Amino acid sequence: MKLLSRFIPSSGIGYVPKSITIHAVLLAYTVIALFPIVVVVINAFKERRAIFRDPLGLPDSSSFTLVGFEQVLLRSDFGLYSWNSLIVTIVAVGLVLLLGAMAAWALTEYKFKGNLLITFLFAMGIMIPIRLGTVSILSLMVNLNLVNTLTALVLVYIAQGLPLAVYILSEFVRTIPKEPHGSRTL
Repeated sequence: MKLLSRFIPSSGIGYVPKSITIHAVLLAYTVIALFPIVVVVINAFKERRAIFRDPLGLPDSSSFTLVGFEQVLLRSDFGLYSWNSLIVTIVAVGLVLLLGAMAAWALTEYKFKGNLLITFLFAMGIMIPIRLGTVSILSLMVNLNLVNTLTALVLVYIAQGLPLAVYILSEFVRTIPKEPHGSRTL
């Protein structure tokens, strides 16, 4: 009863609090966002004909199958692909954070000639999609003999993530008090 009294005030019948409306909108968005994932998971356990016959229906005894999982796990290098994805993700995120933190610290704490230009270039990196440079990136990777390597993926992911990381980390560095920084030099 106490929980309901927080949301429904005694004065004003029919009053819908702002938090209930916000939570209803968020819940609706969550359902909309998760619906395609649920459909994919449900259809992963059905045979192909059953998927086209009733894509939203649950699998029954006649349509239930694990053939898709068998093909992925036994007939492909799924373990290798997962391992490669894990390596690329860890290395790319680690380097984006390391390089982004160093660049953010330098651009925020030190004023030098070209500081504004470098900040502007990082801002342009956020605004211009990396997809526009796909042909140039591919030709660069061919010239560097990096085609079909994990290194090429890591480099592209770093180029894609670094501008936003520098922007976010610059805002964080600005919130660090200056007093401890100045006291270290004494």
